[in-house]
Amino acid sequence: MNEVYVCATLVVVLATGLVTDIIGIYALFGAFVLRVLVPEDEPFAGALVEKVEDLVSGLFLPSFFVSSGLKIDEATMFYLLMFSIHLIQRIKEETDRIRDPQLFQQGLRQRVPLLGRELRAQKPQRGHEFQ
Repeated sequence: MNEVYVCATLVVVLATGLVTDIIGIYALFGAFVLRVLVPEDEPFAGALVEKVEDLVSGLFLPSFFVSSGLKIDEATMFYLLMFSIHLIQRIKEETDRIRDPQLFQQGLRQRVPLLGRELRAQKPQRGHEFQ
C-alpha cells in the first residue's frame, strides 16, 4: 500500500476530528464517523489497520488518556469518592442489619420508641388544652 494513501487518510481523520471539536463535539467522534464510512470489506481498510495500528496504540491512545486526565477536577473526584465510600458503608450496615434478625429487631426497638416519645411530647396533655 502506498504511503501517500496512509498519510492522506490520517490527514482526513485529523481534519474530521478538528471539525467535530470546533462544532463542540468530542474530536474522537469525527474519527469514529470516518471509520463508519470506510467499508471493512475492501483491502484498503485491512492494509490501513496494519500500517497505522502501531502509531495509534503508541502515540494517539496514550495522548488521549493524558489529555483526558488533565481535564479531571480533583476536588470533584475527591467528593465523589468520599460520597461513594459513605454510601457503600451505609448500604453494608443496612444489609447486615437485615440479615441478622437480632440486629434488625434491635434497630426497630431503637427507632420506634424514639418516634413514640417525640409524638407524645408534641401532643397536648388533657386539662391543659386551650379554650
